This record gives sequence, C-alpha cells and structure tokens, in this order.
Amino acid sequence: MKFGQHFLVDPEVLYAMVQLTERFGSRDTIVEIGPGKGVLTEQLVHLAKRVIAIEIDTTFAPELKKLQHEFSHLEVVYADALQVDLAALGLQSGKYSVSANLPYEITSPILRRFLTQAPFPKHLALLIQKEVAERITAKPGQLSILGLSVQAFARARLVREVPPEAFQPKPKVDSAIVSLDQIHLHNPFSSADDEKRFFRIVKAGFAQKRKFLMKNLKNINKNGQQSIPTAALEAAFQEQHINKTARAQELSLNDWLSLVDKIEKFIV
Repeated sequence: MKFGQHFLVDPEVLYAMVQLTERFGSRDTIVEIGPGKGVLTEQLVHLAKRVIAIEIDTTFAPELKKLQHEFSHLEVVYADALQVDLAALGLQSGKYSVSANLPYEITSPILRRFLTQAPFPKHLALLIQKEVAERITAKPGQLSILGLSVQAFARARLVREVPPEAFQPKPKVDSAIVSLDQIHLHNPFSSADDEKRFFRIVKAGFAQKRKFLMKNLKNINKNGQQSIPTAALEAAFQEQHINKTARAQELSLNDWLSLVDKIEKFIV
C-alpha cells in the first residue's frame, strides 16, 4: 500500500456512499478522489454525466482503463488531488460534487483544499477516520479548530459509523461517512484577510485548552505588549453573553464570529 489505502469491500457501506452522493450531489459532474481499483467509481458513473477520477497511484491504471473503456464519460486524471488544477478540468463552484474514501493522513488537507479554495463543490461525501468525523461535526463543548474551520464553510453531518471489517486491509481505527453540504452558502468571511484574522484569534483561543478562553486571548501579543486591552475583552464577553470562565471548545461558531467581530480591530 504505497499511499496508505484501505480498500472498501463492504457492499452496504458502498451503497451508503452512493446513496449519499445521489441524494445531495451533482447530476452533472462527480469528482472521485483516490478511486484505487474503481469499486466506488463503478457505481458513481451511473449518477452523473461526467465522472472525474483523480488517482495519484498509476499502478491502478489497468483497472481504471477497463472502466474507461466501458464508460466513455469517465475521465481518469493521474495526479495529486491536493495539487491538480480544478479549474483547468472545467470545474465551477457549486456545479460538481466530491465522493471519496480518503487515506487518513490527507483528510485535513483535502477538506481545506475543497472547502476554502475555488472552485468549491456542491457536496462532499467522505469516508474518513471516525475520530476526524466526530471532530468536524462536533457541537459546542467539543468543538476544535478543525471543527470550526469546516463548519464555517459547510453544514457537516456524520451519516454512519463504519467498522474496520469494511476494508481490506483492515485499518486499526473505526471510520465514518460524513456529508458536507450548503458549501459557501453562508460564508462568513468577506475576504481572505478577514478569514486569516478570524483563525489567528481562534488559534490563540485554543492555544492552551485547559485554560480559560479569556486568559488565552489576553496572551495575544504585539511587540511584546498585550494586543487586546483587558477592558475591551471583558466588555466583548459580557456583550456576547460569554462566561468569563468559558473555554475555547465551549463556544459555537456564531459565538466565535461575534466575539472576533468585537476584538479583531486590536489584531493587525
């Protein structure tokens, strides 16, 4: 396994992925990341007018060529999905969907690529590590930077858990299917700089998870000096009805957006 693939062999899980893509995905174009031997690909070709399979491992070329011979609307691109030029493939924001059984180590980079950069998809159906699935779909109390960075751009839902026995070879951890839709429907950032400032403050808030959020935010420094005046920070907490003893993971995305709106002027 050159790229850490675990091949899906459970037909029920395969059906769940196909059904999810059929319900929420694009009828025009589906992009599959890492088709491998083409088990999922063989089902996706029945759902859309165009299917683009992006595969980094050329050892799967014989299996994929057979599918291409049978289905003329299947295109196989041998490239790294993190580097391929999506616009050059003719993809447009909101006009295609993604379906993928992802190697665990590239899940976060794939999410970042397809959620934050245009052209972004209409929907993502992803089979990923259960722990990561729980983090990106978490509610306030268990939220993380990853959860906030996904939920800022899409509605994330955990569809079903998947045991190791669904793969060959078996991974050492459980997996889960997640659905990401409403992508960029409510994008809260007006610019890339706006997004960068937001996550700079969020990262500061999560710097030491066991400490109170207010204390972490007081530690944001500029030229060795506290960036956010204590009085301004306390006023922002009070105005947004955030407890002084709250921790970063307890705030919802909307709480964070409102709080950052009050204090970002102190961050350059």
